[in-house]
Amino acid sequence: MADVIERPLFAEGEILRAGDLNGALDRGRERDARHARQAHRWGIVVGLQLKGSPGAAGFEVELQPGVAVDVRGREIVVPAADALSPDAFNVSGGEEDWFPVFLVGVDEEVTASTGFDSCGGLAGRRTRERYEIEFGRPQEALDWEDQAAPEVDEGPDLPAGQQAARVLLGFVQWKNNNFAAVRDDSPGDVRRRYAGVRGGAFESPDAAVLALVGDRETEALSLQLKDGTSPILRLDRKGNLFIQGTLNSALKGDVKISSGVASDGAMLPLPAGVKEEDVDKLAVHVFVRPLVQGPLVPVQCEVDEQRRVRCRVREFVVAATLDVTAELPRSWPVEYLLAVAPKGTS
Repeated sequence: MADVIERPLFAEGEILRAGDLNGALDRGRERDARHARQAHRWGIVVGLQLKGSPGAAGFEVELQPGVAVDVRGREIVVPAADALSPDAFNVSGGEEDWFPVFLVGVDEEVTASTGFDSCGGLAGRRTRERYEIEFGRPQEALDWEDQAAPEVDEGPDLPAGQQAARVLLGFVQWKNNNFAAVRDDSPGDVRRRYAGVRGGAFESPDAAVLALVGDRETEALSLQLKDGTSPILRLDRKGNLFIQGTLNSALKGDVKISSGVASDGAMLPLPAGVKEEDVDKLAVHVFVRPLVQGPLVPVQCEVDEQRRVRCRVREFVVAATLDVTAELPRSWPVEYLLAVAPKGTS
């Protein structure tokens, strides 16, 4: 890690070395990478969908054009649609498995001419910014975003010995030596990561409204007017919403909500003030999500008519030989959100 950021200065009549000129180009490239990963959230900027369709050789998968920025701030450009080659698929697994597809940026040094210039140097050398498509085992998708972050002053180039930065494009299934299906996310809800803006303040074009994100330790979002009065809207980090004006809604009647964590087999409680005998007169909406971490894949996550939770997960164990074994499904807790409203509302 350098102590300071430097840029070269040139003088009239100075003989410039190749390293001087290359360094001048690298400074701008490194500055762009620092901005891309520190002022923005890294991920897919635009496009890069995986699209599958029947073809002459069976099911075909094509990567659509687009742009991504990896964890090091490197821009990866796919200028045209690119068909995924079945010959490049080099991982093993079951026919029901979903294999992650990754995009990796690579540099390739090419020489446009084998001739030499007047000073004896090799002419026509270029660095071509390319990309590669990699396939991974299903368990590689579980923590794919946990990649080594560069030091604050580093550029996009990868240090020696470090694994290449990858951007998740989606998932494919593999059967009979060919692709069989494609999707953006996995059954365990691992999905593509999209680029965005990272910052604490966002100002309207007329500078009249200011949105502050995470401005205070207990505050998630606030909207303020330029006159300096109290926030017109504030959302704290516990999900509580505070507004200065009137909340207008097309929702009919009152809605009561309860949330929390429940174990497999538990009956979800009704919100405070709602009686069990009144449930048939109400609309009950339930949302559950398994508390999954590590190499766990949900095999069942639902709530029956009695509001009883049914959640089981299966753990995949990776041995030292890289063989993967699946444990028997076992009970697992869920996060839940239960909303009760008069019938006829949504």
